[in-house]
Amino acid sequence: MNEKTKNAVIKTLKILIALFCLGLSYVRIINLITLIVGIIYIWRFKGRFEQFLGWVLVFGSVAMTIVFSVLYSKPGGMIY
Repeated sequence: MNEKTKNAVIKTLKILIALFCLGLSYVRIINLITLIVGIIYIWRFKGRFEQFLGWVLVFGSVAMTIVFSVLYSKPGGMIY
């Protein structure tokens, strides 16, 4: 496998991991994992794409936390 194909596969895997985390972030533990993965992407990887993906994960996790804290706080709201 040449270098270009290898980089494309790695980038695709990173996108799939991010989409999986964001898709399941309504579960509280996955939301925490999404936040941790986003922070790792920001600190560990120095490429623009990886840092952008990390910020998307962090903001998505924080947004889901805010949305679901409002939904769970209402009487008769969403129950786990």
